[in-house]
Amino acid sequence: MPKTKTTNSKRTTKTTKINVKTTAMKKVAKKESFWDEVRERSYYIYLDRVKANSIGDSLSDWVKAEKEIQAKYN
Repeated sequence: MPKTKTTNSKRTTKTTKINVKTTAMKKVAKKESFWDEVRERSYYIYLDRVKANSIGDSLSDWVKAEKEIQAKYN
């Protein structure tokens, strides 16, 4: 009987490790998706700024994009 419990425990441990890994992978994918959105939005902010001949730089474009995307998810 104890042997069966150990086997089940090992299976549970393996399943838990897989679930944790899957969750971590999903979080990484969401993070990458977030930064991809920031990158794309920053580019469009840059295009708008250049078209309007406004003063600014890439850092301010990035910060503005990051704030917009964060607001979208909050």
